[in-house]
This record gives sequence, C-alpha cells and structure tokens, in this order.
Amino acid sequence: MTDTDKDKAMFNRIAQEYARQEMRPGTRIMRRFQLLNALQSVLQVKQQLGHVLDIGCGFATPAQYLLGLYQSYTGVDHSAEMVQLGQDIHRNNTNVRLILADVLEADLPVASFDLVLSIKSLHHFPDAEAVLERLKVLTRNGAHLVIIEPNSRNHLHSFMQWVRTIWKKSEPNPAHKQHHFKKEELETLLRKNDFEILDCRERGYFTQLNRIELPWHTLSVCLAHLTLLLDRCCDRFMPPFLRFLSSHIVLQARFPKKHTYETVQEI
Repeated sequence: MTDTDKDKAMFNRIAQEYARQEMRPGTRIMRRFQLLNALQSVLQVKQQLGHVLDIGCGFATPAQYLLGLYQSYTGVDHSAEMVQLGQDIHRNNTNVRLILADVLEADLPVASFDLVLSIKSLHHFPDAEAVLERLKVLTRNGAHLVIIEPNSRNHLHSFMQWVRTIWKKSEPNPAHKQHHFKKEELETLLRKNDFEILDCRERGYFTQLNRIELPWHTLSVCLAHLTLLLDRCCDRFMPPFLRFLSSHIVLQARFPKKHTYETVQEI
C-alpha cells in the first residue's frame, strides 16, 4: 500500500469523528475566522470570489463559511467517506459540487476557476510542484491561490500527533513521511513556479484549544471567542523570533499570467 493509499484509508477511517469535531459550534467559529482571515488580501481586491476550487476539501466546510461570496464551489478529495459526508451536508446547495478524485486526475474544466483553496492539504501530495502546474491549467487569468499549511517550525504539533497516536492506539499517521513546510520553503516553492506572493505569514497560536471538548455549547463558543481574541493580539504583537510558535502558515498568491489563449469551459 502506497503512502497516498494509507492517507486515503486514514481519512476514510476518521471521517465520522472528524466531522463531529469540525461541526461543533466553537470549532466552526474558529475555522470561519481562520479562512476569512486567510482571504483578506483577496477580498480587498474583489468582493465576489467567483468560481472556487478547493483541493483536499474534506467534507467542504469552506462552502458554508463562504456562503454568498462565491458563484460556484467545487471540492475535490480522494476520501470517499469525506466526500459522501460533504454531499449529505451540502445537498440543498446547488452551487456546490464535490468530486471523488485526486486533483491531478480529476475531470475538471480548464481555465475556469477564479480562486483555489488548499486548506492544510498541500503536504498530503507527494509532488507539490505537479499540483501547482495542474492548478495553473485549471485557473483563469488573475486567479488567486490561498494556502494554509501546518507550521513545521512548531514541533509541538508533531509531538501532540504522536501522543494522540499512542493514546488512541491507532495506526501511525503517514504524515511523518510527508513534507511539512517552513514559511521560507513555501515562498520559495511558489516563486519557483512563477506565482506572485501577496502575503505570507505565520499565524494562529491558540487554535489547538478548539480540540478541547466542553460539555456545553455555550462554553465552547465562549472559548472560541477568547481564542480568537488571543490570536489577534499575538498576530499583531508577537515578535519575529517567537513566531515559530504559531500553528500554521497562511499564504496568498496570484497565479502567473497566461500568455496563450485558452478557451474557458463551463463549470
């Protein structure tokens, strides 16, 4: 079994539990804030996001968080359980389409997307450069890319992942064979592939608090708002030499301009 197959099997196995955690009110507040914060540079340029492609979408919660901001949302994921959950959740939203596939092989219209989201998914791909090349083909001129990735400079997350594996006596996460990025590595990767970086920052210092399960929704929501307040303060005032403590990297970029005419296909 390849590492990609192991990754797929892991997400199929944890899909129900992952969905339960992600649908908690406090978690939803934090995830929505994190996503809108990551889209800040894009939303300053245009109020509508147009046609959105989300790679490694899971069960596509961004489609809910961005409701009213997009013309269509297409999510691609290789976990059958995740995609099925997403289709059940979004069954009443005709602007949402979920595809069970690897983005490198998915049957997607070329030159058709205005925004690509990669929310903690890029490190799951064995060849990140191949993914970026594929996305160039799928996007329109002027399209934007927003990436959120775990911050590899923060070793606490790797340690906690190991602890959870031991505690739950589960199979090891194939993540130890995946390449997690430092901020500088992510910037180099994008520049190497001719992307224009609009912003790249290490962010989020208390987001792991959303893993705490509280007995009442009200407490969960209060903890989420407290966490957001602390994160805003840290994002603003944290000195550079301590930013390795952040949980993730947020990068916003513009796709390279296309010099050849490409026929836009209907989504």
